[in-house]
Amino acid sequence: MKIVSKYDGTGKVVYSTEIVRGVVDCAIAEIDGVVKYDKRTKAGKKQTNNYIKIDHIGDSLYIDVYIKLLYNVNVSDIASKVQGAIKNTLETMTEFVVKDVNVHVIDVEFDEQ
Repeated sequence: MKIVSKYDGTGKVVYSTEIVRGVVDCAIAEIDGVVKYDKRTKAGKKQTNNYIKIDHIGDSLYIDVYIKLLYNVNVSDIASKVQGAIKNTLETMTEFVVKDVNVHVIDVEFDEQ
């Protein structure tokens, strides 16, 4: 497990990558039109958290998210909302500065009724 840390004037704050992923996941879940993307291995097992990639350089975070959208949404609007939600949530809950949030739309879910 990779550790993301930040140094301030009084000491060191350490964030597990899983905690940062959880914050990003919560931010994504708040956006209507986004379907959580679950990738499956060849054995049929779910690979969780492979849809969120986090890199950090100093006090800056670089986030890549891979999402699935509902077919009837405006892709650019949803991507912009996802970027804003991730940036605002992370900067509010942690002391990091989010430099980039790259949204990769990799699938579309059609309503089959």
